Amino acid sequence: MAGSYKNVKKLLEEAKVKGHKELDLCDRGLINLTDLPTWNRLRHLTTLTLSHNKISAIPPAISDLSNLECLILCNNAIQFFPTFNLATLRALYLGDNEIENVPPEFGKLKSLQILVLRDNYAISLPNEIGNLSDLKELHLQGNRLTVLPPALADLGLNISNGVIRLSENPYVKPIASQLANGIDKLMEYLKSDTYKYLYSRHLQQAATDIPPKIELDHKLSRSQKKIKSI
Repeated sequence: MAGSYKNVKKLLEEAKVKGHKELDLCDRGLINLTDLPTWNRLRHLTTLTLSHNKISAIPPAISDLSNLECLILCNNAIQFFPTFNLATLRALYLGDNEIENVPPEFGKLKSLQILVLRDNYAISLPNEIGNLSDLKELHLQGNRLTVLPPALADLGLNISNGVIRLSENPYVKPIASQLANGIDKLMEYLKSDTYKYLYSRHLQQAATDIPPKIELDHKLSRSQKKIKSI
């Protein structure tokens, strides 16, 4: 492990000296990013790949990458949605992790165009998702979502406009029924006064009846999807 970190530090130093815009640290056995040199030396980076490691947390210092546009963190052990202020971030890949809660603060990533949260343990999404007005792709399949925020419909994602993936979640019956009729029907339902009225009730139900984690399927997902980019 020490040798692996030594090699990573060499790559970081090279990226700093040569001004690389892209840095690939995929499958390097990384666990703790705070052990690495300060990120403020790499402000020229636009793409950072940290997928297929064992990272459990993303340090706030990642915010020092003030020009970062694409952050790839797939297939790690991240438990908390990273809280950082990256005004330039356009693509965030967090598939195959262990995230349960998505904080309202993520709505501040207003330049985001691609958000991948598939195959996590997410229980709910905050209404602040509606702040991501530039979003073109949203991948939420394979989580523990039982309800969806009404603001999701404000993004205008549907079959003909962008990409949205919502399958493999234990939704409450009204959402599951609408989704079975297609994304467009679901979005119409999320906009309805009926759903907005029922949403708070659904949230209360979700808070007391949290779906269990499917540990085995999640581990299989990681091994089977390792070669996928998202």
